[in-house]
Amino acid sequence: MNTRKTWAAALAVAAGVAAALPPAARAELNITPSIGVNETWTDNYFLVGANEPKNDELITRANAELLVTQGNQRVHTRLQYDIDTALDGPEKGALFQDGRLDVGAEVLRDWFFVDAAGAYGQYSVDPRIRRNPDHAFPSRDTLTDVGSGTLTGALRHNFSRVHFDASYSTSTVRYAREPDSAVGLLQDSRYQDATVGLSSVGDSRLYWSASYEERRVKYDGGLEVKRDIAGLDLAFAVAAPLKLLAHGGLETDPRVIDDSGGLDQETYSGGFAWIYRRGELRLMAGHSAYGQTYDGSLSLNGRVVRADVSYEDQTTTQVQEFLPYLATDAQGNPITVPGNVVLSGLDDAFGRLTPDVFHQQRLRGRVSLIGRLTDIELGFRDERRSYLLSGSTDRVHGANVTIRRTLGPRSRAELSARYDTVIVEGGDRLHDQAYSLSFYRQLGQRLQLFASASRANLSSGDPYVANWIALGLQMTFGRGGGATPTQRTIGVPSPETR
Repeated sequence: MNTRKTWAAALAVAAGVAAALPPAARAELNITPSIGVNETWTDNYFLVGANEPKNDELITRANAELLVTQGNQRVHTRLQYDIDTALDGPEKGALFQDGRLDVGAEVLRDWFFVDAAGAYGQYSVDPRIRRNPDHAFPSRDTLTDVGSGTLTGALRHNFSRVHFDASYSTSTVRYAREPDSAVGLLQDSRYQDATVGLSSVGDSRLYWSASYEERRVKYDGGLEVKRDIAGLDLAFAVAAPLKLLAHGGLETDPRVIDDSGGLDQETYSGGFAWIYRRGELRLMAGHSAYGQTYDGSLSLNGRVVRADVSYEDQTTTQVQEFLPYLATDAQGNPITVPGNVVLSGLDDAFGRLTPDVFHQQRLRGRVSLIGRLTDIELGFRDERRSYLLSGSTDRVHGANVTIRRTLGPRSRAELSARYDTVIVEGGDRLHDQAYSLSFYRQLGQRLQLFASASRANLSSGDPYVANWIALGLQMTFGRGGGATPTQRTIGVPSPETR
């Protein structure tokens, strides 16, 4: 489980892709480092329950962040690396790291493309175990370090009225430490995906796409799953904003867990897409191995209101949930769901890591109100996982709200609240609540003061309540200007790292 080798390999691939390109294809490099220090006080350092004696603690913490970006018409690179450590206290010297690398290159113009991505971070192993709300608290029994990497080569080309796309991806997910509570559950894994497809080009009235995909997942514990998927998609423009959609295909029966593959289960669905000036509404309904199935999305990008809502119904695995995906669009800009960079990773409210195949039904969305001085963002999620090997079921649903207020040319404040209900393996409901109030003040072009007060009420298997206050400074160098310090959280990825 050598995560350092995985991360080093991802960096080597990025360097190799960049070096292979001619000098004209290499863009200007932007490097933005920052360092910070803060004092954090908490009234419940060891996160004990209500009837146990609590220990308050004052911890000195330091963090460093690095953001590297480059991009032009042929190559785009983005590297973000954060490290956080305690300088004193019982957990002195403990390191918490989060890294993210994305590289996309057009190696042979209009023909051959290479994408590489790597990620590293800490995640909660099980929501029933006492979870850690922040880097200031002990974490040896609740967290695991996860490293993942993906390398994809693709042939893509337009032949007059037909687009050809063939790609092969190889990926890995590895764990660097295994808490006693997760022995046997954290199995390193490998994932391979081969896809070939044809689609129409230039016909605004009728669009068609035909594809064949082979997926293979293999865990070190011996579990190996292969899925074959063949499909045909059609879109017919009835009027300028309205398209009728249809899908049909064959796939491996997801309820058969082995490495034989095959096309023995039919799927079909139909629906529509309504495309308007500021967004799109898409709804599909049909039939799969599980019976009735639904899929849909809604996007809205207005001046005052922005929204992004989606519903997915799919069969997937733990390794596929952790795989990093390229976080830039065709122009090299970070892909965002209004305002937040889209990165991979499990939602912490679930956080149960197990080598199994599961049927995932997931609704999630974000609605934002944008004002001159105040922004309000509401997020919501409802996810159900039905595990096909163990037969167990997990479910989480909840919501979070964030209010950001500009207080002046150099000051702003942020209030956030989150509530989740989690049911693991059909057990008791766990109700989690978290609140935070933060204040930021720019002291100069690159120096920023920040203060925050937080509270977590996590019911898990051993419920506890913890309060903590942080006061610190963050200094940013390079070309990026004054950066906002990231609210460091354990296993609860901030919007910027999801």
